[in-house]
Amino acid sequence: MHHYQIIGINHRTANAALLSALSLNGQRREVFLKKINAAMEFDGFVLSTCNRTEVYFKNASHREILAAWSATVCWENLPTDKLYHFTGYATVEHLYRVTCGLDSKIIGDNEILGQLKEAFLFQKENYGLGGVWERIVNTAIECSRRVRKETDFNQGSISTPYRIAKIIQQKTRADEPVLLIGAGEMIKLCLKYLRKIFPSRKLVITNRSIEKARLLAEEFGADYFHFGQLEAEMQNFPTIISAIQVEQPLFHAGFLKKDNPHLLFDLGIPCNFSEEVAGAHHYFDIQTIAEFNAATLEQRTNDIRKVEAIVAEQVAQFEDWNRRRLFYRNQKLGNSISLV
Repeated sequence: MHHYQIIGINHRTANAALLSALSLNGQRREVFLKKINAAMEFDGFVLSTCNRTEVYFKNASHREILAAWSATVCWENLPTDKLYHFTGYATVEHLYRVTCGLDSKIIGDNEILGQLKEAFLFQKENYGLGGVWERIVNTAIECSRRVRKETDFNQGSISTPYRIAKIIQQKTRADEPVLLIGAGEMIKLCLKYLRKIFPSRKLVITNRSIEKARLLAEEFGADYFHFGQLEAEMQNFPTIISAIQVEQPLFHAGFLKKDNPHLLFDLGIPCNFSEEVAGAHHYFDIQTIAEFNAATLEQRTNDIRKVEAIVAEQVAQFEDWNRRRLFYRNQKLGNSISLV
């Protein structure tokens, strides 16, 4: 099992700027996978979100992983003091903890579950994935289900989209329109909570794919316009939520006037708004939004030990499955193996 490894960086080891710079999200993930597959037969997957980037892999040197990662993000020497590296069952345990929400920026928040499923399916459908990895991912998902069923650890809505909706409710008038830029899962969740809190508020969507914007608009009773109109239209929205994948900040001072401060929510990795824009407006990035939830988190701390016990039990079950797998495999090969 020692061949199964993870190298990662997350909100515990790095700030938002560094996480953004080293992200393997969007097109970067494909670039990384092409580079690593050119160097070796890669068996693993990439989990890259707002608060973490993790490479799960088997039978590879961590130097090969770091080299491909470094080349992808154009960072000559990755800050290895900010990275963590687990092997064997510690890799399995880490993924279980991540999937259950123990390692989330907002403890108990398990939006990562959907992101893990997407990472797994992307790898499996586009590049292939070994059967043991499939078992690891599936048991991680099962571990998360147990936590939701047996504890209150994931109860309540303190997700980033929910918090955004509450901030908008507190800081804006009900008749002010909201612009949402993007059409991914985060924007969809924002639309869900906004529509729940503001059933009749004007919501407007734009995205590079006008078809995706149209479909979301139909689903949530919103308006939409073509992405090419964005610079002309942006000034008309007091509140803007942006969550698009870009290589560098897209929205500079030319998009928004300093004398008319806007309420901005930047969910992009890397950031969508330039530092100049962020400093001139009421700006919230992912890290800032998470801090608003500190008081709410106290209610979940009582269940941490219960969740950790479930994780430990699930890891033990996986260890038992893996020992039996190796035993029967070696029996077929006419060998013997110790179960110790």
